[in-house]
Amino acid sequence: MENGLLAKEFVTFCIGECANPADWESLYDCMCWAAGRRLYRGMGYKELADTGVGLGLLDLDNTYALVSQLSPMAH
Repeated sequence: MENGLLAKEFVTFCIGECANPADWESLYDCMCWAAGRRLYRGMGYKELADTGVGLGLLDLDNTYALVSQLSPMAH
């Protein structure tokens, strides 16, 4: 499966799992929780970063841009 599609599916998965997906901090916590426990297709931090969902501080601008396309976050 294409990396961009996997990244979007992961974000969508986390939106569905998050109690407050409209809040960036809450959604980021859910994304970290899912990555740390490999809840999405067995993928952890490294595998998700390879798809374009970097959860480290230096990657957050790109991840935030992707999330803002897919989530109900207030802009």
